[in-house]
Amino acid sequence: MKHRKGFTLNELMVVILIIGILTAVAVPLMRGRIDSAKWSEARTAAGTIKTAVRSLVTTMDPNYTDYAIIEDSLGNGLLALLLGFTNTSLEGSYFNQADYTISDVNGVDGTCVITVNSTHPKGPSGVGIQAADGSWLVITDGVAVDGVAVDGDAADPNGGADGGRRRVWWWWR
Repeated sequence: MKHRKGFTLNELMVVILIIGILTAVAVPLMRGRIDSAKWSEARTAAGTIKTAVRSLVTTMDPNYTDYAIIEDSLGNGLLALLLGFTNTSLEGSYFNQADYTISDVNGVDGTCVITVNSTHPKGPSGVGIQAADGSWLVITDGVAVDGVAVDGDAADPNGGADGGRRRVWWWWR
């Protein structure tokens, strides 16, 4: 009797089916992790910017109240220099210095809101926001990363519906 070596057609089809199922499940999971890793670059830079703003506010005259000079995009070279950044200090793999915008500077405690919108060709889609309380949120197509639906106005995460201030809590996973 001859002993044949090899796989049957059924065995090969089952292996191909299993690989196809694993690929269909793994690719979306990995894609989400890649975007999350890209956003970590923005989150780190936003923390550095907040520290620079806090430092600048504490060195200013206590009677100074017009913080509009600080509320701008870091693409503005004068603002970057004022905060102690060079023209390329915040250039990263997925975000450019002009992608970071400072708003809602509070002169009492030096807090602010940093909005990040990637214009880099390899950057992730969506908008990242580091709120005044330090929480981080990424919004893609009107939905936060953690699945919480948000309003279309992502410019001020601390603004209430009545125009007043409110506190926002977003938990990072």
